[in-house]
Amino acid sequence: MKKQNIYLCQFSLAFPGEKKILYLPYSVGLIWSYARLDNKVNETYDCNFLIEKKPIDKIIEDLEDPKIVGFSSYVWNHNYNLAVAKAIKEKFPQCIIIFGGPSVPYKDKDFLLSNYYIDYVIYNEGELAFYDLLCNLQNRTAKQDIRGIGYLEGDVLFANDSTRIQNLDCIPSPYSEGLFDNLVKYYKDRDVTLNVILETNRGCPYGCTFCDWGNGILGKVKQWDISKVKKEIDWIGKNKIEFITVADANFGIYKEKDYAIAEYVVETKAKYNFPKFFHYSMSKAFFPVHVEIAKLLLGNGLLRTFSVSLQDKNKDVLQAIKRKNISDEGFENLYKMCKKENVPIATELMLGLPNQSYDAWMNSINYFHEKDIYTVWNPTSILPNTEMNRPEYRKKYKLVTEINVMPSSEYVDEHEEVIVQTNSMTKKDLNDAILHTHIIDVLHGHGFTDMIAKFFSKITGKRLIDFYILFFNYFITYPDTVAYDWLNPLKNHVEDKKTYALYGGATNYPVFQRLGWTERKRFFSEIEKFLHTIIDKKYAKDLIAVQNFRQIHSYDSKETILELEWDVIDYVFSNESEINHSAVYKIVYTPISKNFDTFASFIINGRFLKKWKASFHKQSQ
Repeated sequence: MKKQNIYLCQFSLAFPGEKKILYLPYSVGLIWSYARLDNKVNETYDCNFLIEKKPIDKIIEDLEDPKIVGFSSYVWNHNYNLAVAKAIKEKFPQCIIIFGGPSVPYKDKDFLLSNYYIDYVIYNEGELAFYDLLCNLQNRTAKQDIRGIGYLEGDVLFANDSTRIQNLDCIPSPYSEGLFDNLVKYYKDRDVTLNVILETNRGCPYGCTFCDWGNGILGKVKQWDISKVKKEIDWIGKNKIEFITVADANFGIYKEKDYAIAEYVVETKAKYNFPKFFHYSMSKAFFPVHVEIAKLLLGNGLLRTFSVSLQDKNKDVLQAIKRKNISDEGFENLYKMCKKENVPIATELMLGLPNQSYDAWMNSINYFHEKDIYTVWNPTSILPNTEMNRPEYRKKYKLVTEINVMPSSEYVDEHEEVIVQTNSMTKKDLNDAILHTHIIDVLHGHGFTDMIAKFFSKITGKRLIDFYILFFNYFITYPDTVAYDWLNPLKNHVEDKKTYALYGGATNYPVFQRLGWTERKRFFSEIEKFLHTIIDKKYAKDLIAVQNFRQIHSYDSKETILELEWDVIDYVFSNESEINHSAVYKIVYTPISKNFDTFASFIINGRFLKKWKASFHKQSQ
């Protein structure tokens, strides 16, 4: 008997850049891996995986008599999934459409009424629900016995409660079982980078109001056996997968096990030269082993960033979002350990949270940059199944939102509901907080003006962030400058719905390329004129020379002797209150790797570890 075709879709986020990056479909892979343990399921169905967004007509054309099509839905692919599902139903009306994932609202009848072509939705974990549903379609179970699904009969919603798998190890790995081998083979010669999700535990004990990860049914953390994790890492190395993203909400929470996993990743890279990077979210509770893990990975070239996710430092904000952060004392200890072990540190923050204010936010940004901690900020989006989405929560904190188009949209616009005003921050406040944070991220965090800003801060007694506010206020009045061309379109980004252009990372590609490459000489000349308005102009020339060479901007090896009239370098990095006259420095830096086609790619990829920095060596005179 010919098998019936199942298609499981987990379409990847579109990343800006020269090369397409796709993630293997781990979530739906687990669902099928578990279901196929049943011989009757395995004998009846054949499963195919779709991960790449294409023109919808092309997706439909490539389907071969689909019996069931399932979609893993999140903000970066939700609307695309809906459009594809509708098109499938129109061409194949007997095909059963299933939706699961975080963008499926929990027990929401209106969602199914609005999207009439969806037959079933799955709530929370999908393995048991999908298996039960296949059994039902084979007339082996009743609908009311299917765990964790929702469906309509007429205009009545039937929604069954979810049940979690008690033992994760009963789910075979889609990697080591070979479920993705054909995908790897297909994309091998198509100039596509394949990345993977690795799950070593599941669940989160915390209850942040903006997150749908913890709370309730998903609050208890369950572990995978380390032998399963090691088998998956072996598969990743053998198949030359570059990037591992760990799905755990709190990697490092199991200290010995998680360090052993990091060790095994290092061993695997030594054996196969893959993976290249291992990215994870650190446990909210701090343990010294976190620094040891970071040091191990960094020493073997596997770490892009050691990031401590805080969201905010303000206690009133943390209370409003029910966030339990590492303590201030704990963070200081972590910072000191990282400094001692030479481990660069970054932090992730959120803007638009209840009880946040412009002043407190900017003070936090200043605090981190004074410590040379790279900051990654994210807008606060409201997700369907979070406490923040509840009407009483929105009302309490006076949340005002807008629906924005995501920059990663392909073929179909993807939307996110973003907070633009709260009980403590007006639209204008939020606009300026994002704008000024964006400026310090681009210029300070990537080596365009960090030395200049530190010099300004020390000699004037003002904050680092004050330099960047002055920078904006100055250049926004000079339309014939490079900085004006960059900043003017962004000055009212919230009102203009252009906030996506300030998100950081790859979205900064055009800015980096212009400021640091095509218009570099002009840009630094303009900064020198700006410096004449805020500090004694006699220091400006030396500051510009130091900053220009501090940031690597050549594909060739360089050794440059820099003669300074004023020793601005020693002044910035020492405790001296006076600036010494004259100094000579030798500047040495490793050139931009030929692996990077552009200066912007180099800056983006090296931002967390500050690989853009040259080394300065003071010479005796």
